[in-house]
Amino acid sequence: MGLGLFILGLTALALIYRRLWAVRAVVYSLIILSMVITPLLQTQQVSAFYDSQQARALQASAAASENQLEAADEAAFNPHENPVQVAMANTSIQPAAQEAAAATQTYSANAAQAAACTVTDSSDCDGDGLIDQVEIHQLGTLVDDIDSDDDYISDYMEVQGFTVGGQTWYLDPRSADSNGDGLLDTTECLQRVDVAADGTLDPIADPFSCIDFDNDGIPDVYDFDNDGDGVPDSADSAPYAAQSVADGQFALSLSGYQSDKSLAVTFQIRPTDDRHLWWANTYLDWPDNDIAGQVRRVTTDTITSDVNADMQLSPVLELELPYSAANPSRGLPILSGVNISAIGQTTPTTDWLDRNALLPYAITVGEVNPDDGSLYAYLPLGVVEDRNGGSPVALTGIMHYKMPAAASGWGGDHQVRLLWLVNGLSDSCDAPEELSTEEATAYCEDDANWISQKTLLQSYYDDFSVTGLQVEESHGSSAAVFAQKNNSGAYDPQLWHLADVLQTTFLTHSIDPSTGQRLTVGNIDQHLAAWGVSNLYVNEVLNAVDEPTLMSDLTGDNVSTMLNAARPSAAIGEYAQLLYAVELRGRTARLGELAA
Repeated sequence: MGLGLFILGLTALALIYRRLWAVRAVVYSLIILSMVITPLLQTQQVSAFYDSQQARALQASAAASENQLEAADEAAFNPHENPVQVAMANTSIQPAAQEAAAATQTYSANAAQAAACTVTDSSDCDGDGLIDQVEIHQLGTLVDDIDSDDDYISDYMEVQGFTVGGQTWYLDPRSADSNGDGLLDTTECLQRVDVAADGTLDPIADPFSCIDFDNDGIPDVYDFDNDGDGVPDSADSAPYAAQSVADGQFALSLSGYQSDKSLAVTFQIRPTDDRHLWWANTYLDWPDNDIAGQVRRVTTDTITSDVNADMQLSPVLELELPYSAANPSRGLPILSGVNISAIGQTTPTTDWLDRNALLPYAITVGEVNPDDGSLYAYLPLGVVEDRNGGSPVALTGIMHYKMPAAASGWGGDHQVRLLWLVNGLSDSCDAPEELSTEEATAYCEDDANWISQKTLLQSYYDDFSVTGLQVEESHGSSAAVFAQKNNSGAYDPQLWHLADVLQTTFLTHSIDPSTGQRLTVGNIDQHLAAWGVSNLYVNEVLNAVDEPTLMSDLTGDNVSTMLNAARPSAAIGEYAQLLYAVELRGRTARLGELAA
């Protein structure tokens, strides 16, 4: 079972007239929050790391060496050129007497290893196979660390060439992600990993070339689309898997799930004609004063208040859910108190379907087909963009299931199709019945008597491929919300102190020595005094069924409720902050991977 732990965010809020709380800043994700907190509140180890970096810069005495390193940093790494030979062609090694330096002048955190080692013409302080003079003056790598970029591939191994597609390739010893696609070299070139988890060298007798998953002549470590499905690795939820789809539909069937657990199936798809990606959620304008066709436009109304258009083209996933006696609810959430044995083939959804559980996902479910008992569910699709340039590369949507304990199996396959919807305005004029034909004609000649209605004008299916598929089974979501009770201006020191402590305890799965149990959001408040944190408001939201339910409990009007409870006598213009600690429990299976 996978366990996801993160701090959701730190929200800055301001108290305005009538004590209404107005959000002054967005909720930050874990990554952004860490970027905010880490520079302010460092642990001792991280501080020591940066101190040694600074010491190295101050102690560097040779201007030539500094210039060489700067030039190396700025130069684009060429994967087809041996980095050692390139450096030798562009630099000249100064006399050893001038360049010799203690290994402790490096900025590696592993200073103890080389504390007694002095750099000479032939020294290799870290024993990685590269002499220190080469590491310092040609590569810019560390003389006291066999793996300068921490990708578990030694500096020596990274400068050893390999052949793929008839070309020689080299890894970048100063970058854990040689091509910057978001996947570490550790993942994309596992064949060359030669550093153990404890940082010691684990030599490879006969290292293989880095793999080329899609056989396009480019190794994955330099390929920006490892599986060749058209979605860059940085945006691909399954960078090593893609599934073609025959006849514009594929069958979905799940197994191995637990009953009464929320299941979120995230689809990532790509139209066969990738030009269609640019159609998603675009607007169109129908000619004015057209009353002769199927679509009639007379009024000046627009489909939205901020766009001067009559139509919108939107992609959705259509799921056909067949009736099965083994799974009468078709895997959809049911109303409390409903026995699934009472759900027959044509039982109306109003009798059993919990549509409120589908609202967070914006899922629409139609009525039962009286002929065969099938249901159709429609998922809105969002656009996945390439992080470089923002071009659309895929479409994504989420389907929500919750299998009841009484269901004996999945039943028939759920057929999945890509459907494009054309929603638009169409105008009509309904003359009063008592008017004569001539009077009715005259009545509708007045544009003021026409009204616009939004309607589905057309729909059509499209061919596609599956570029990613993920199933998340939720085992509960919990959160603890903290606020400082007293006003201390724009900065709440007690809250920030708690955030610092949680980074080294809650986020690292710390074990409480007194109980032997992992620290959870439900018992953080029991440790506040020991951590030197006091005068905090605490609100716990425990065991929500899934993440959308938890987010609903933490946002909207609930923010005002929590702030008013934390500071019932707050003054106008007073600032406060909320700290969210969130824990998601569950397990995940992805296309191309084993269940986690």
